[in-house]
Amino acid sequence: SLKDLYQRAAKELGKREHEIRLIHGALFLDRTSFGSTLEDLGIGEGEVLNLMMHSPVRVDNPGTSRYNRNYFCDVCTVEEVDWDTLEVKFEVRGDMSLGDLQAPRFSKLSWSEGGK
Repeated sequence: SLKDLYQRAAKELGKREHEIRLIHGALFLDRTSFGSTLEDLGIGEGEVLNLMMHSPVRVDNPGTSRYNRNYFCDVCTVEEVDWDTLEVKFEVRGDMSLGDLQAPRFSKLSWSEGGK
């Protein structure tokens, strides 16, 4: 399967699967096709695949989310750790003038297009 091929290639290169990209012709073979056999993808014996390395993105200290001057969240790092997965490390601060800090399960993280 394509997943097996990704696993083998990543192991040989000492990389994680999401750090490589396999391309067949003009087609990027991503994880949405992991359940497919190579034959299902039109890849037969003797076919040539291109492999590209992908450096995972990491941003240090990207900014602060502020409720008011006494309650805020410093985002320490945002790092790509797997396919479509980011790990966010942060510190929250509050002087308790409005009560305890909100429980993390009630917090929201959203992705904004173009930094808006």
